[in-house]
Amino acid sequence: MAGYGDCLTALASADHARARSLVNALDPTTPRLRAFRDVVGLICAVDGGAESGLLGVDWTEVERLGGRVQSAEEAPLAWRDWGATLARWARVIVGKGPTKDDARQRLDALTVQAANPDVFLLLEFALSSYVRRATAIKSPADRVRRLLMVPEAVLQALAARFCGINYASPPETLPTGPDYDAFFEGRETFRYEGGRKLEMTALLVIVPAILSHANPTRLPDLVDPKFVRPLHQRLVVRLRNPMAHTDANLSPSESEYYQNLCYQFVQAMAVLGRGQQAVDMTVEVGQPSLEAIEAFLLGAERTVDPELDNAAKPSV
Repeated sequence: MAGYGDCLTALASADHARARSLVNALDPTTPRLRAFRDVVGLICAVDGGAESGLLGVDWTEVERLGGRVQSAEEAPLAWRDWGATLARWARVIVGKGPTKDDARQRLDALTVQAANPDVFLLLEFALSSYVRRATAIKSPADRVRRLLMVPEAVLQALAARFCGINYASPPETLPTGPDYDAFFEGRETFRYEGGRKLEMTALLVIVPAILSHANPTRLPDLVDPKFVRPLHQRLVVRLRNPMAHTDANLSPSESEYYQNLCYQFVQAMAVLGRGQQAVDMTVEVGQPSLEAIEAFLLGAERTVDPELDNAAKPSV
């Protein structure tokens, strides 16, 4: 039963592709081992790496494995709740239909629902994982291209959750009070065209302005005019627009800047949605730790389970 220990080794080194391959080869014969297989499989599934699927995740697989973990009586209750949360989120995405080749449109369909707190948390979870995984992309241009959708998706979600604005069908007039010009990088004042779908430039003004006005004591960088104004040049003009249409050459420092910027956008979701002390979303949703999974595999019941007795510590 070395395969079980090998799964733990792969997880310990964050080699989710190998862990996924190993866990798929397991043939567990007890409820406890089946629960171990499904927990490890679910961690690998939400880690992404799928060629198709919204934000690189096979959400149909997440729904299937999450349901299994939810119903695994051998698993701790907290793990079952974790499985239930991921299965519920996956159903929201799977219910939108196929995600292959139209990820941007499917993401847009979710962001307009972000007024729902649970959908907002789902988006924070999925986007934060997506940004983290981009570190593995070595080509600067490919990394930025993969992340292009993130800032706009975050702004769309924040608009729905905290500003009462559906970016695809915005109001004819904006709320009075916020200082929109403070967030606009232009020679003239900001001009709002009511009723038209909000593009990146408008979102980058409207959302931070409204958030700044409504949350004067809880301000991430995204609602600081000094942080936002330069983004009109750095984000929209220098990176997003050229990259959307060409294979622009980007330096490693530029791709790192863009990825860090995406981290800051997602962190704004965390701070505004869950407070200044918001923990990482994997912790927030209750993903089991490696130590807890190992203890579960090699725990107190090992003496009455022959397969657990034979399951060695993670091999090196």
